[in-house]
Amino acid sequence: ALADLGVKVQVSLDGSKPAINDFNRGKGSFESALRGIDLLKKHGVEFRIAFCIMKHNIGDIPDMVALAERLGAREIAFRKIKLLGRALRIKDEVYPSPEDMTRAYTLLYRAAYDRMGGGVSINAKYNSVFFGGRGADHRRLPCGAGRNIIHITYKGDIVPCSLFTEDRFVQGNAKLDSIAQVWERSELLNFFRTTTVDDIPRCKTCTYRYFCGGGCRAEAYFLEGDLLGNCCDCEDLIQFYDYFLKATAETSPKVSL
Repeated sequence: ALADLGVKVQVSLDGSKPAINDFNRGKGSFESALRGIDLLKKHGVEFRIAFCIMKHNIGDIPDMVALAERLGAREIAFRKIKLLGRALRIKDEVYPSPEDMTRAYTLLYRAAYDRMGGGVSINAKYNSVFFGGRGADHRRLPCGAGRNIIHITYKGDIVPCSLFTEDRFVQGNAKLDSIAQVWERSELLNFFRTTTVDDIPRCKTCTYRYFCGGGCRAEAYFLEGDLLGNCCDCEDLIQFYDYFLKATAETSPKVSL
């Protein structure tokens, strides 16, 4: 049925081996995910893999990219773990440092650069600026909530993304309401469409604000109670962009003007 509908599926894998993946996803989840991928491939359903970056699995990024290629994924998406729920309770155990994330972003840049001529697509949103910029609308927020995505929960509730599942963020219900009307009339969805990185107080004076777009608004809200609050990616990205641009400048050929 999924194949007939042309649906694309995302499969979560947090490691290229059971010992790495199952630390977060639960015992046996690695093999279960691979069985699911085999079924998708059997029926011709296009899929991508999602990898949650944590302290223990950063070194596994190259092997994970290689596994995604062997499995035939069209894309592998990398995102840092969010400080919500269980992750917040075990922060010291799982949350990467800025140094860890600089290493991760560097590994991902190299993997994407090496595959520019073909191979699995590497989706690391904070690196994409180095490959294609952010376009004319460079002030927009970096996520697609309200612009090209919404999330529908198992109960049918319509929310901006999968992180905004509290009742206060519910904009309607797909079983009861017109999704098109919710999309057009929701003030919360319109917030994501019209808010820019220049509206975020901490970002206004940041050199790199048009590189990252201000980070995740859900994380800012749940940490600070403010949709315009600070994102936990700030220190990571400042350190990474400093490192990356310095390294680029040092390796670029010298030109005379």
